[in-house]
This record gives sequence, C-alpha cells and structure tokens, in this order.
Amino acid sequence: MSDYYNQGMTAYNYIHNKMQDTLKKPSYGRYILLAFCLAFMIVGVWFPAHFMWVVWAFVAYLALNVILMVFAVSMTLVAVLLIRRLVNSGD
Repeated sequence: MSDYYNQGMTAYNYIHNKMQDTLKKPSYGRYILLAFCLAFMIVGVWFPAHFMWVVWAFVAYLALNVILMVFAVSMTLVAVLLIRRLVNSGD
C-alpha cells in the first residue's frame, strides 16, 4: 500500500514542480513590443521627415497604456466600494 502512495506522491510532486516552473517563466511579449516602439522612435527622432508617424504611434501606444491602467484601477476601486457597500447594507 505504501508503495502506491509513494508513487502517487512522486508523480504529484513532479507535476506540481513542473507547473511551478512553467508559471515562474517570465513573459517578454510586452517588453518586446515596447523595445520595438522605442527603436522606431529613436529612428524617428533621427530622421523626422520620414518616420514621424512612428513617433506619434509610440506616443499613442504609451497614452493608451496609461489610460488602460487608470481605467483598471478605477474599475477595481468601484468594485471594491460596491462590494463594501453591499456587505454593509445587509445589516
């Protein structure tokens, strides 16, 4: 009986550790996009007549990120306040 238990726990620990290793791997997709935009922005500053649209696209990308972060924080705040009000209204 203990042999089955040891085999099961060994398999469980292997899968658990493998999943933890997968979750610890960082995601670089957002940083690659940011580096790509920075590279084009630098080229746009050096050659403004040809690549000015890239500079404006980068400015729009950063503005969109800021707007989305403000929106996410405000919606989280609204959700917390709504839940707190619903909990207190039950008294």
